[in-house]
Amino acid sequence: MCHKKTDTAFFGAENFLSKFCSENEVLNPKISVIIPAYNVEKYIEKCLLSVNLQTLKEIEIIVINDGSTDSTLSLILEFAKVDKRIKLINQENKKQGAARNAGLKIAKGEYIGYIDADDWIDIDYFEKLYLAAKKYDADIALANNIRVGGKKKKARLNINKEKVYSTLQEKFDICKQWKNQCPTNKIYKREMLKKNKITWPENIYCEDKIYTTKAIYYANKIVTVPNIFYYYYRNPNSTVLGGNKKQLREHKNIAKISVIEFLRKNNAKLKDKEFFAIKKEFSLFKIPILQIKESIYTRITTIFGIPFFEKEIKDEWKNFERQKIKIFGIKISYKNKDFIKKANQWNMEQNKINLNKKIQKNEKNILFIARNFIKKGGIETRLNQYIEQIIPMGWKVFILSENNQNEELLKYTNFNLIFDAKNVEECLIEIINKYKINVIEFQFKNPKILKNIDLSRLKLRAKTGCTIHNLGIKNYKILNEFDYKIIASEYMSKYNYTKVIGADVIQNCIDIKKFENFQTWEYKGQKTALFISRIAVDKLSSIQCFIKYCIQYNYNFLIAGGGFNFEEIKKNLINKFNLKEENFIGEINTMEYLSKNRDKILFVGGLGQVIIEGLFLNFPCLCCSNYKDKGFSFVTNKNFFLFDNFTVTKNIEKEFELKINDIKNYKLRHLIIANRNLTVGIGKYLSIIEN
Repeated sequence: MCHKKTDTAFFGAENFLSKFCSENEVLNPKISVIIPAYNVEKYIEKCLLSVNLQTLKEIEIIVINDGSTDSTLSLILEFAKVDKRIKLINQENKKQGAARNAGLKIAKGEYIGYIDADDWIDIDYFEKLYLAAKKYDADIALANNIRVGGKKKKARLNINKEKVYSTLQEKFDICKQWKNQCPTNKIYKREMLKKNKITWPENIYCEDKIYTTKAIYYANKIVTVPNIFYYYYRNPNSTVLGGNKKQLREHKNIAKISVIEFLRKNNAKLKDKEFFAIKKEFSLFKIPILQIKESIYTRITTIFGIPFFEKEIKDEWKNFERQKIKIFGIKISYKNKDFIKKANQWNMEQNKINLNKKIQKNEKNILFIARNFIKKGGIETRLNQYIEQIIPMGWKVFILSENNQNEELLKYTNFNLIFDAKNVEECLIEIINKYKINVIEFQFKNPKILKNIDLSRLKLRAKTGCTIHNLGIKNYKILNEFDYKIIASEYMSKYNYTKVIGADVIQNCIDIKKFENFQTWEYKGQKTALFISRIAVDKLSSIQCFIKYCIQYNYNFLIAGGGFNFEEIKKNLINKFNLKEENFIGEINTMEYLSKNRDKILFVGGLGQVIIEGLFLNFPCLCCSNYKDKGFSFVTNKNFFLFDNFTVTKNIEKEFELKINDIKNYKLRHLIIANRNLTVGIGKYLSIIEN
């Protein structure tokens, strides 16, 4: 096997083939390289040479001659004589999509790579992509992309570190998918493409938008690989630059519409207004007068390019009781006349599905109800804790919501109803009767969930209770009608819900048995602080409090967490506080990460459950509510019992500085074990719901 250095200045010389040595066919290729070629006699040699010289030799090279009328085919055949890894498909002209599909059908590689015949790559390109993809078990590995035209070079994508991206928004952002939908600076796991039936659209230009959107959507992870480059040549005779401009514009818009329809169908949670396509257009002398554009969730009408009318289009009747529009940027909302009628109809149809679920009979059945359960949140964490504990005690768990995004809660039997519909109570009673529900418990975020439910009718059929998590419940009369009331806060019980009769307080706890073998923290000169939270708008004051504290006291720091708007919030924080990408480490398993990094992390910042878990592992913990008015404090032996669910309230005796010489003052594992043991909390909870 011979290795050579690429001579990027060498193409088309007389002794061309002497510049590389022959390669034999590979039976089990790691990568299948697919190259469609149409009338590229000026460029095909450079492209094939860069592939032949790859340091990763276990590749197959599938070249599709797509009906070329110049010397492209003869040049490919010359290469195929000395490189047995080349497989030639010779077909009539069917355009790139069909050509790539032809290659995809015969590909045997673990991963698939695409190269356009007028482009080229670094000699270690596929080796580095493959190793990174295998290292992280990623469905896509992504390289730098440089556009070359004449003597000019322009970075279309500039990757400077190896990093894994897994959330949908992160994956689309790093690929710059809407603005730069390049399919060729990546390798794709063939099994992922096959499983999700991802093939190239045919007989259409701009097919790369549709293909890469689907691949990125379905990919488990995308890993970025620095220091390798895909060179995209701006060919003046290409479809983009030399083709029919009108037809190209039409095909480009068709591709955009297909992308939006795919994302909408799959309920993709992405920044909406990055995706727009023209649905209708009225032009005069080729000048657009009126356009109707759609994104995933929005329709905008423009006159001479100026937005005139904007409206939400995502399941309007189901998700929005009031319809929101904009006229010349002025926000207006109005009652959606069809909402109740269609919501009632939807509930009737949905309840047929609810009532047809085949459930094994059980003596003790509990139904937890909330309008929404989010992907990650304190309420969801607490509920999952309790469910895990009561199932071994013989309880069967049911979940009812309008929208459940929590993966853990989705493991249980889930029902869906719209609570603003007039027939929600009727449908709910059918569920209670069918599945012999013993206990109904509302997770109160918003009491409006009860506006179409007569609590007295539910109480005739099951024990009915609620857990109050926040300060949003003001109707004490409704609260006092429940058979039991649990307040997840001693502070709220004493100061905010004094009129609630017979309420029990069960504060947030930790499962001691689950984590008792995790290694605890000792001071060894650590220098880095760690903030852990869901990264969202409602957590911004807490996040900024932590950042300002670390800047003031000169601590290195990391921020862990993710969320729907994570990338946008991260970008704003980086700009505001002059931070680096390295300050953000993404989502983590709190207890596992803290245990493994106990020799690196000096203290933990956050709110609520994060503080409980940090204290259990003996970390110093900084509660961060708001930097203004000094709404932050370390938790110490002196003030531990003044904290409620580890937010900073008015009665806290605050400790602003970490005193390394008095480190024992922050080791509060014994107090967490004595006061926040989930076993004790569950015992109290069971006595409430079972008696």
